Amino acid sequence: MNPENNPLKNHDEEEKPFVPKGAMAFFVLLILLLTALWFFVYFVSLSRIQ
Repeated sequence: MNPENNPLKNHDEEEKPFVPKGAMAFFVLLILLLTALWFFVYFVSLSRIQ
């Protein structure tokens, strides 16, 4: 097999680096939701003390 006609090698050279945009968006959203939940519990706890 001729190395110049190797379809796997040509495919790898044209491939862009993989960036998991969906996973990053999910983790950012998860952090925001957990922060909002923490503040909600925090303020409810403060209101019950006074």
